[in-house]
Amino acid sequence: MKGAGDAYLAEFQHTWEDEERLEGVSAVEPVELQFTPRHAGILRLTASIEDTQGRTHKTVLQRWVTGRGPVLWESIPGNLLDVYPEKSDYRVGETARFLVQNPFPGGKALITVERFGVIQRWVKTFETHSEIVEIPVRPDHLPGFYLSVMVTAPQVEKPLGPGGEDLGKPTYRMGYVRVPVDDPHKEIAVDIRPEQEVYKPRDTVRVNLDARARNLAPGEAPPPVELAVAVLDESVFDLLHERFFVVLEDPVPGGLEPVNRDLATASREDAQAGEPGYAAGSYRNRFPDWLEEAASRWSFYHRELRHDAVRFYSERLPAGRYHLSYTAQAVSPGEFQVLPVHAEEMYAPEVFGKGAPAVLKVEER
Repeated sequence: MKGAGDAYLAEFQHTWEDEERLEGVSAVEPVELQFTPRHAGILRLTASIEDTQGRTHKTVLQRWVTGRGPVLWESIPGNLLDVYPEKSDYRVGETARFLVQNPFPGGKALITVERFGVIQRWVKTFETHSEIVEIPVRPDHLPGFYLSVMVTAPQVEKPLGPGGEDLGKPTYRMGYVRVPVDDPHKEIAVDIRPEQEVYKPRDTVRVNLDARARNLAPGEAPPPVELAVAVLDESVFDLLHERFFVVLEDPVPGGLEPVNRDLATASREDAQAGEPGYAAGSYRNRFPDWLEEAASRWSFYHRELRHDAVRFYSERLPAGRYHLSYTAQAVSPGEFQVLPVHAEEMYAPEVFGKGAPAVLKVEER
């Protein structure tokens, strides 16, 4: 239907048509029923059974069927293309398969495989509404890659719309999907053991790290392992009264570098290393009433990661205890001064609070 300006919007109405009806009798062992779909598109499978009390029990599954024939895929408004992987992750040596819900049969598609740049690219004509893209998973795809598909439709001869709109103008759709890749022969088992369960401010923390290849072949020599140590900085913020437009700044000491775990370029290893674990005597485990970052609008809703400091922002903070954390990676050995955490009201800087300074020691072991 016609929207504002020259925009034409798709409006979908759903009906389900019977494709096949099968009957069976339940038994102690599972009963198998088979059929072959006759049309491509979305297939809804409904299994229902009646128990001895006359009550009906029902299970519904949805599946996609690929093949020739017209399919009107319902997609997100805009120039987005729906691309679905067959599995959630793959291993080296497997073939990754993707369903592309193509709105332009006969259109040309630019397909790219990307990881820190374009690894592969090729052009393919999509003949049907449901196209399958296959990609052999190679070692250089570790620990994952991105698949980009852009399909285009050329200018077609079509009468102008009521307002002189060009209804046959060229158009395109683009889809993007992230594909994790695992390889058991590339996995490293890491064991981390602190010498103490609880540390106090200014204590020297010593941690024993043991890293080794998890799946070595018989007789294979262990390869050298390089470690990157990530430190989780835990901030404790206790408010006695409600405050407005609060900013909390935690200076990053030398030797550490904040890791943005929300970026697609941050490795999964960094993200896993940043999962917090708290000692029994830490502030985090002393009180049950913590308010976490982004727990609601009236919390710390925004965070900035910079090389010199990490800042948390809030518009309104009710009284309470707030727990903030971020992941930082050790990038250089040495002894570094840790400046105190500082919090203040942006429009009333005379209302502020400070933490305690400390010393951070990073050693190569």
